[in-house]
Amino acid sequence: MDKEFFLWCAVYDNNATEVARLVCTGVNPNYCENELNVTPVHYATSARNLPMVSQLLVALVDVDIPDHTGATPLHTAATAGHVGLVQALLGANASVDRQANDGTTPWERARAGGHTEVAQLLFDRLLRMAVNAGNLNYAKQLLDAESHEAGRLPLHYAVQRKDPALLHLLLSDPSLDKNALDADGYSALARTAAASEDGCAWKLLRAGLVIRSADMTAASPLHLAAALGHTSILGMLLANPTTNLDAFDKNHCTALVLAVASNHVAAVEMLLVAGADTSIPFPNGATILAGAVRLGHHALAQTLHDRIYNRVASITAQDLKFVANGGIGAGGQGVVVKAVYNEDLVAVKKLAPGARRDAILSLRYEIAVTRMSVIVLSQDIS
Repeated sequence: MDKEFFLWCAVYDNNATEVARLVCTGVNPNYCENELNVTPVHYATSARNLPMVSQLLVALVDVDIPDHTGATPLHTAATAGHVGLVQALLGANASVDRQANDGTTPWERARAGGHTEVAQLLFDRLLRMAVNAGNLNYAKQLLDAESHEAGRLPLHYAVQRKDPALLHLLLSDPSLDKNALDADGYSALARTAAASEDGCAWKLLRAGLVIRSADMTAASPLHLAAALGHTSILGMLLANPTTNLDAFDKNHCTALVLAVASNHVAAVEMLLVAGADTSIPFPNGATILAGAVRLGHHALAQTLHDRIYNRVASITAQDLKFVANGGIGAGGQGVVVKAVYNEDLVAVKKLAPGARRDAILSLRYEIAVTRMSVIVLSQDIS
């Protein structure tokens, strides 16, 4: 008993050195001083004395002993909103789901006090416990409470937290609306595409989420992956037969147009290989090549030119029917005229002798005006 008395004296005096010495002598660190059932770690937590709490935790105290109100030290730390104390107690495996006499858990007390950071720490621990135990109902209960306050849906939260285990648990729920939109109008798959979370995207796609579900701007996951250059997710979407390559968003842009506008060369090449319609222009009517040139994406413009428009090896003057009075303009490397190829009106760039093959990049005005497919001929045509 005497040793416990001296321990309490050291705690009251904020003498961490003496507390450490007494703990080493085998003093009971869980001794309650009075009928209030307050232990030294209770008192140190109430005093917000993190160094003292840390010293007592070294002694392997029972951090879940309740006081006369049923509150543990973690309840006290959560009520105070003290991040350091909560982290220390969680590190000592304090129980996060224990209820005080009034029925509240530490998490509920932190939320009630508006202590956002502490509430998040406790929520994460509770959710991890539910996931590890495979307790879908408790996980949903927690997420429903969190979603009500933060405006996030369960699947969206799992994506945001980059938590495949939680995602797997939620997807096992047959009643879950997997294509639900959050407050901003995004599906969980769209959020995944925007965040480039490959693991989450794979699980969502396997669960049968609708690829074509769009947000409030009509942007599908494909639009987002293309616009942001997230090629791994783009590849998953393109491999799915239900993907609509040429769907429009609210601004009448296709995924290919967005990839070109954002100068994501790899994404553009993937969409071209997948068969995206290259004839669909920018909303202002400019071809995707013209758009790339206007935006200064010269390397991408050259790629588009070589992949789509440049048919020098297979097209000759005899394949073209030139339009009378079809001159459009002259550039530094030759002239541009109108012609008909396979019943389509095209712009023919007739390169001057010795002109550079990348001359197309200097034809900003001519390409923008024509808004047509451009064919380059290396020979001069009368």
